[in-house]
Amino acid sequence: MLNKLKLWLVFHKRALIGSFSYLKQEPFASGMAVFIIAIILVLSSLIWMITDAMHSAVLNWQSNKQISLYLDVPSDENTEAKLLAKVLATNGVARANLKTASDGLLLLQSESGMQDILSYLPENPLPSIIEVTPSLEINTKAALENLFIQLKGYSGVSEAKLDLDWFNKIVVFFGFVFNLLNVLLVLLAVALVLIITNTLRLIINDRRDEITVMKFVGADEPYIMRPFLYSGVWYGLFAAFLAIIMLNLLFLSLQTGINKLLVTYQVNYVFASLSIYKLLLLSLFAMGLGWIGARLSLKAKYSVY
Repeated sequence: MLNKLKLWLVFHKRALIGSFSYLKQEPFASGMAVFIIAIILVLSSLIWMITDAMHSAVLNWQSNKQISLYLDVPSDENTEAKLLAKVLATNGVARANLKTASDGLLLLQSESGMQDILSYLPENPLPSIIEVTPSLEINTKAALENLFIQLKGYSGVSEAKLDLDWFNKIVVFFGFVFNLLNVLLVLLAVALVLIITNTLRLIINDRRDEITVMKFVGADEPYIMRPFLYSGVWYGLFAAFLAIIMLNLLFLSLQTGINKLLVTYQVNYVFASLSIYKLLLLSLFAMGLGWIGARLSLKAKYSVY
């Protein structure tokens, strides 16, 4: 058993070294293939990051939705305090802040030209407002509307406001963009596989005579084709390294501007270089697609697998 394992390791080591020599024999063609695959990986990584940022934006905007409760006018402090306590005790409410009519009047008086106008009013016409932030468990439109109806029905609430139209439009739009980006990601993966498949098909054609001789002397097909499978993995690995370098250069040039844009739109996401975990996933993704491309090339050419 141990001897079989050693023999298996020797075969794979020989195939690994031999597959690397295939790439060195055609450096220009191999370099072009690696460069094209790296560009595909960069585009795939950017799509991955865009979907992450959009998902963070949706969650952030969803968590920032608020219900405004306009209290009866006039309203005394005792009534307002009791209503605020009742709102805070309501299931589904994370936070509630009271903005009194006096606070609103002071804010309005600070505006240019408003102080003289307000001086002619006999009393404060502004209502007190309770700003309600729903908890994270209120994560559907139906649950939010039920909470809105419940709060609106409390005694002392004159009017309530909840604007969901803008959020629903954003969710629908982002859903469409998510699907579009996923389709593009699949198309890029297919393109990567096809590039490796075509590249290895050319390598196999160039080594047709060598393969024929190896079959003639008794080599089985897995032994013959194993180096080509490793060639696909090499293509994926080298392309992943090149893509990582390109991504880091891209991040350095765009990081500041994009982060300012994300802050402007209140998106809780930091545009930065990929983490070690994501870089590892990118490398495994490229190597896996390289292996698939090599396998498809062998299957189409020799029906080995």
